[in-house]
Amino acid sequence: MLHVVICTERYMVIDLKTNSLKEKTVRFAWLSRKPINEKNVVYRCNQIGRQRWMIEESILKEKRHGFQYEHLFSSDWTAMKGYHYLMRIGHLLNEIVLALSDLEKAIYTYTESGLIALVMNTLMSPWLSVKVLSECLQSRYQLRLAG
Repeated sequence: MLHVVICTERYMVIDLKTNSLKEKTVRFAWLSRKPINEKNVVYRCNQIGRQRWMIEESILKEKRHGFQYEHLFSSDWTAMKGYHYLMRIGHLLNEIVLALSDLEKAIYTYTESGLIALVMNTLMSPWLSVKVLSECLQSRYQLRLAG
């Protein structure tokens, strides 16, 4: 028996070329040997499945996208762990540099004051209003499991 959950998420992003909001759609699917129901679907998919996916994606980047991370030919367990930790630190530093590069592009696009205003408006005006959130919490919903 195989249990399947399929989720389509829609969210808004800022298109840096046009400075406008653009809707993005992403589709996810989770498979499990254990039963998935409305009581455990959020825990299984969001807390377990997404974290596992992030770990796998990180390892894939290290192996195939520039880091050349492969198995070491060493019989010393401490040396292998040290190499792994150094690889993780290198990957972290690379992600920080890439994020700073994106920030630099955003500053150039919006100017410094425009970027600060964008961040302030985002933090002070939630994308979802309290009214919308309370309506969602009070309404009944249905989860459909496809198999």
